[in-house]
Amino acid sequence: MVNNFHASYVSTPIGSWGGKLGRKYLSMWKALMQASLPLYVSSTAQSEEEYGMLVSRCMEEIDVTRSFCNVWICNGQKR
Repeated sequence: MVNNFHASYVSTPIGSWGGKLGRKYLSMWKALMQASLPLYVSSTAQSEEEYGMLVSRCMEEIDVTRSFCNVWICNGQKR
C-alpha cells in the first residue's frame, strides 16, 4: 500500500520552438526513431527506406505543430 501518493505531469516541448530543452528532446526522439528501425521494419510490411521517409516527415512537422511530450512525475511513501 502507498501513502501520500501524488502524480502530476509537465508538458515538455520537442523541437527548436522549445529552446534548449526542446532541442534536447528532439535529439532524444531522433535516436529513439533510429533505434526502433529494426523492430518496426520486422513487424510491418514497410522497408527501411519507407520508414526513413516516415521519420523524416515527422521530424519536418515537429516545429510546425509545436510537438510536445507529457512527462509524468509520481511519488509516494510505502507503508
